[in-house]
Amino acid sequence: MVMSPTQSATLAATGLIWTRYCLVIRPINYALSICNFSLGLANAVQCYRAYSYQQRYKVSE
Repeated sequence: MVMSPTQSATLAATGLIWTRYCLVIRPINYALSICNFSLGLANAVQCYRAYSYQQRYKVSE
């Protein structure tokens, strides 16, 4: 199974966007912002791993 950097980047961006939104709305939902930040961080790492794997093995989608 080949990991998709595009899908991982999209999930990372979504997590970070929603993190910002959770900190702007009232009342501030810190638990949800931590959850979304974790999603963004985990998928940013996954995006890096997928990109480096594809560069190493020149996998085409």
